[in-house]
Amino acid sequence: MMRVRVGNLSTMLRRVALLAGAVGIGVGARGDPCTLEDPTRRPANLRKRLVDVFVAGVEGSGHHGAVNGLLQPLLAQATGKFAARDGCVRAQEMPFFESSPASVYRKCGTISKIGWESFPSQRRVFPDERLAAVYASGECFERNAGPGVFPRKWSWLKGARAKDCFRCGSWRATAEDVYARHLASDRLDVSVLAARIPSLRVLFLWRHFAHSVFSHLPWDGGARGHAIVMAVNLAGLADDAARMDPAHFRVVRYDDLGEARYYAAVCEAAIDFLGLSADGNATAAARAKWRAPSSAHDGLASADTADARAVREVEDAFRARWAIFHKPEHQLVAPDPRRRTSLATLLAPWRHAGAADEAPATQNASAAVAAEIAACRPPALGPCRRCTPVPVTTAEKGGHGRWCIQQAGQSCCN
Repeated sequence: MMRVRVGNLSTMLRRVALLAGAVGIGVGARGDPCTLEDPTRRPANLRKRLVDVFVAGVEGSGHHGAVNGLLQPLLAQATGKFAARDGCVRAQEMPFFESSPASVYRKCGTISKIGWESFPSQRRVFPDERLAAVYASGECFERNAGPGVFPRKWSWLKGARAKDCFRCGSWRATAEDVYARHLASDRLDVSVLAARIPSLRVLFLWRHFAHSVFSHLPWDGGARGHAIVMAVNLAGLADDAARMDPAHFRVVRYDDLGEARYYAAVCEAAIDFLGLSADGNATAAARAKWRAPSSAHDGLASADTADARAVREVEDAFRARWAIFHKPEHQLVAPDPRRRTSLATLLAPWRHAGAADEAPATQNASAAVAAEIAACRPPALGPCRRCTPVPVTTAEKGGHGRWCIQQAGQSCCN
């Protein structure tokens, strides 16, 4: 019998993982080699046994709660008594292109794959790249790295220079330029993924915009910078949704999931949306895994402070672009009108103390802003393309529809 030392074995496994990446074999979340499959070429008898659901939302909109505290336990209960034990429910960022082991196909009556993405994707854009997209120089930050060098970890803007540091002059011109570059970038396009996997159903997470922004500070230099990045990505998701088949996506209002009735209604509606069936026990079992979202940032979001006003100004400038997420026909469950996050509340115009905050929202930039955009220099640091272009979702390899399995050791594009 051949004996292999533990040290040699670990070295060999690392080499296998590297080789796998080189030849187009994916590497799983734990670094174990895995094979790839084309979701459009699954055998007909298996398509009926597969549930593919993708959860999309901006940072801070509740991915962990929606996946771990609702979808994963709900599908485990709805698809079989031993679904969780036998690996029949798989939840990770991008599981759709990974082949399930043969043992799973034998044991599981239904195989559920739950993917998710928090936008902007940190697999595509690192902190220094995000800062360079919004600001003119690394000298604007407390963690001063020098001209042309942006901090690789989040840092506050220097208070005295904050208003002078936006890359295109004003924050509004910068936001419009970042949005245009975002749409043209190698971003994760949900509509392309949905077109690639016909069985895919998408749940877009909606959370009160200010709550999402204030859940992460000082990301992107502070409140206004982070609000710009969030607004741009939320508008991009709305653009994706507008190109999708309306029957293939729904909106879940994360702020309302803390209400037992809304949570139960979402569970029932999700089961129906995914083409499954379950009794009330599935909802009760899932609810046991639920953890209410933190309310620590609620006060910051509603306060009459300079940061809160800045966030609301960015929201006013962009909210028309994400109106699709408020349309009643796209809701998984209609929101309770008695809740403060109800549809009527979210659609109503903001009312603030201070004349500047009461200006009507507009989607089109003014002539002055357009002039600033025309004169704006591109970011000093562009985002890396750090995902291996396997598998592809468009005919053009490396195009905007490229997706990837999690790869070990890909921390830069060089």
